[in-house]
Amino acid sequence: MAGFPSLQRRLKRRLKIGLAGSNLEMLVENRDRRRLRWLAQESDDPVLRFRALRNLAEIIDPQSEQMFLDIVRRPAGELATTEVRTAAEGLGRLVCRAASPALFRLLEPNRPAAVNLAAARALASLGSPSDWQAVRSWVTRIDRDHSLLPDYRDVDSDQGSGQVGATPAIWVLQVLYPEKGLRWWTGKASAWLGSEEPGPRIGTERGADRVVAQNLRQELERDQPDDDVFRHKMLLLGNLSRDRDHSFFEQLAAAQTVPDRRLAALQAWSLASDPRAVPAMKARLASPQEADCEELTNALRCAGRIASRQLVGPIYEKWTQTAPPELRSNLLWALGECGGGETVSHLMDLVRSRDEDLGDLDFEWIGRALRRCGDLGREAVRGGVTIARAGGGERSRMQRLATEMGLT
Repeated sequence: MAGFPSLQRRLKRRLKIGLAGSNLEMLVENRDRRRLRWLAQESDDPVLRFRALRNLAEIIDPQSEQMFLDIVRRPAGELATTEVRTAAEGLGRLVCRAASPALFRLLEPNRPAAVNLAAARALASLGSPSDWQAVRSWVTRIDRDHSLLPDYRDVDSDQGSGQVGATPAIWVLQVLYPEKGLRWWTGKASAWLGSEEPGPRIGTERGADRVVAQNLRQELERDQPDDDVFRHKMLLLGNLSRDRDHSFFEQLAAAQTVPDRRLAALQAWSLASDPRAVPAMKARLASPQEADCEELTNALRCAGRIASRQLVGPIYEKWTQTAPPELRSNLLWALGECGGGETVSHLMDLVRSRDEDLGDLDFEWIGRALRRCGDLGREAVRGGVTIARAGGGERSRMQRLATEMGLT
């Protein structure tokens, strides 16, 4: 009889999946929140599970609050980056004040950059003085040590005032107040960080993100703006994107013949972090044009934005000892965003290999990538230090990696 409860759970799970079906669009159209929750919790298809979770966040389902909390409270590195990011976004949309302690932990360096940013935006949505103080500490820390991104080509806010923390603060504000524009975001971020105020002084109501996103879609379909305006609109829509935008980004990216515009479309598509983009990204990483260093660097960064563990192998295949530092740092950052056991294995092999001549920047980004893999990365390095051999310099390399990760 000991196995009877387990059998009941399996049957119940199978029944839920059968009743929910796989026609997610119909469930969304019918606002069938209960069946969407079943898919988000029970489906074996990671894409379907992600889409159900994202739609529950988009339609602001109060009954999903506990599910979102359970996800963000799981140990670092256990769940997929996109799943944790989406749950954090959902808690922000629901203004779940009980989520603050869990969201604080998502700002730590053992989480992917996409999760850090989603947690900061969610805390800003909650808006209490302690929430804003956590955001302030995070934006100033990551702006000082430059640990969030290897470079800033995917963002439209590199015109900051020079105030420490202004650029990541702009990334937070642009999603909360998307109708305002870069000058407004920059002014508010800089004024807040240069003051003792608990949060930015903003006398305006939130809630225009859906309207702004819809206007951006219409403008991009109807107009032919110049390259800079096109890039600005694409990146903002990428940050505001919803489940419905996957096909829009796919078609828009395919329609671009000018390289800079095609890159902007791909950047926006990757910012949406939708696993349905994985096949296209695999093809892009394997395409002949990616032999060009700058093109490959852009593709690797886009792959890191998507953050699917299915991309770990294709990303790592692009590692070469002779690649320029810029490409290597973007590749290592992308692996850290994807996380998982395969990423940890590849990074540890790099450090152990006698054939790899790793520089200071390589060790720095390998350490950051392993930190962002959570418990898996930390335990792998600790174990590596314990069993490292003296020959070939392995022991000194492992000790150096542990120092980079703050484990010594």
